Order: sequence, then C-alpha cells, then structure tokens
Amino acid sequence: GKYAGLMGSVTCKALSAAGSNLDEQIASGVKFKIGSGFSDEERANPPKIGSIITYKYQNLTAKGVPRFPVFLRVRED
Repeated sequence: GKYAGLMGSVTCKALSAAGSNLDEQIASGVKFKIGSGFSDEERANPPKIGSIITYKYQNLTAKGVPRFPVFLRVRED
C-alpha cells in the first residue's frame, strides 16, 4: 500500500504542566495512539521520541482517553 514501510501511528502519553494550556480533562499519563493527520513527509520522518505535539480530538472515552485524535504539529517551545 501507499504507506508500506512508513510510520503508521505514534503512541502518546498525556502530560500536565503547571501554567500550561493543556486540556485538564485528560489525566496526566494517559496513553493513546494517533494515526491520522500526518503528511506523507511526516510519516517518512516521524516526530522524535519524547517530542511534544499538538493534536485535536472529538471527545473523551468513558476512560478519559481522547477519541479520534488527529496530529496537528510538533511543538517547538
């Protein structure tokens, strides 16, 4: 297929930082995968392990996990 040999998804862990604008509904440490929103170039060169990313999602599951998360960008700050 088109994405053979490229990144399929990234496993993420929600962070919580004092003074941040992070969504407080997602508990720190919650793990989830993001597989959509990546360009072909980003799939060929995925974010480095430990990168901080921005993503969007529709809502949270009953367990507090983002539902249908979509990658937006790697944060540089």
